[in-house]
Amino acid sequence: MTGFSDEAAFRLRPAPVLALLALLAACAAPRAGVDIEGKLDILGPTPDLVAAGLPGDWVSQGRAGPGQARVVERDGVPALRLIPGGDGFIVARRLDAALLMSPYLSWSWNMENHGDGLHPVRLIVGFHGGHSDSSGRDRAAFPWLGSALPAHDRSFAIAWADSALRRGSVLKPERAEGPRAPLYIVRGGRENANIWWLETVDLERIYRELWPGDDSARARVVFVGLAVTPATFEAPAAFVSGIRLSR
Repeated sequence: MTGFSDEAAFRLRPAPVLALLALLAACAAPRAGVDIEGKLDILGPTPDLVAAGLPGDWVSQGRAGPGQARVVERDGVPALRLIPGGDGFIVARRLDAALLMSPYLSWSWNMENHGDGLHPVRLIVGFHGGHSDSSGRDRAAFPWLGSALPAHDRSFAIAWADSALRRGSVLKPERAEGPRAPLYIVRGGRENANIWWLETVDLERIYRELWPGDDSARARVVFVGLAVTPATFEAPAAFVSGIRLSR
């Protein structure tokens, strides 16, 4: 699998936090696991997390400019506000969760209207073990991000589109000039912008739809995060809160 097209941290002191995460990633590679109920709260964000900084099971790549990533309140909801612009960046949490045991990904988001196409901010999910040859890394899926992400053989992004009619559709890498990795569109449309939406997707169902020849029973979720694709201008913001993996 290759990478996303152009349609594809907290500001706790943005640059130092990203540098700290990179250092942590280089020194060790801890992974967060689910509890006995198959649940893991991936991202609050919470005030204590802001005060203490992100733990070592997070990884980052790229540089968030001043004000591009910070924890705020949006209509009373604590959220990570991401403003696209510049070269792009990610924050992702290393995980180790069996896909069949924790297949549901939930989160809330509030997206400002961005015009045509896909919003530059999206969730990213990576898997390992379901492909018949899972020995290699799929870092090329995010070529503009470098090699920060953990080893994975499958990945896709969850996107917000310009039209509500595109909900539930999948953009597959069928053309060289098109998106070079799958994009799953959950919601979109001007009429749905600037409103909080609670979403839940079945990762195992999407995985089987995208890669029917794989053995999803052997696949593990190895990271979940947020990606801000490169942009030549400052785009409308995205607010994200309460990312959770569960069964």
